[in-house]
Amino acid sequence: MFRRLSSPLDVTIRALRSTDSAVPRVQQLDNRCFQGGERSDIVAEIDRPFTYLWIAALSADPQCVVGYILTWHVADELHILNVATDPDHRGLGVGHALVAQAIAWAGQHHVQSVLLEVRRSNLAALRLYRSFGFFLRGLRKEYYGDGEDAVEMGLVLDPKTGDIVASRDEVRLEEVSWSNMTGVLHDK
Repeated sequence: MFRRLSSPLDVTIRALRSTDSAVPRVQQLDNRCFQGGERSDIVAEIDRPFTYLWIAALSADPQCVVGYILTWHVADELHILNVATDPDHRGLGVGHALVAQAIAWAGQHHVQSVLLEVRRSNLAALRLYRSFGFFLRGLRKEYYGDGEDAVEMGLVLDPKTGDIVASRDEVRLEEVSWSNMTGVLHDK
């Protein structure tokens, strides 16, 4: 399915299949955006029955892949594993378009929660997820190979309508004051 989403950069979002000629470009993008253990084996991921992977390509040049989102759909949850945007195209709405696609898909497939982990230092990603209504679920100490903490975030969906539902945990967790997250936790 091709879906054209409006963002400052005109991109087309589509599912990636193992036979797709874009697979090597997506793997190159993954290698460019992530370090060591955070990298994904895109070819292996595509063939898993629970993996859903969408790419963003320039509408004017469909061979130019500028981002992707890798998710796992297990039971009633969609877990966002990676969101990658080409460094030359960051800040132009590519990540927003990809996350919007995943949430829309989740809503259509009766998913009850969308979950993810994000580096504590990745303020741009934290703001992006908060803009969709993701709430803080917790903190995983030294989660990444370099010792950085991961922030656990979640989004609750009504499985019948796909609408975003507020969570009771949100208020309690937002009271946590993490000094390097001012402006992310509390919309100031």
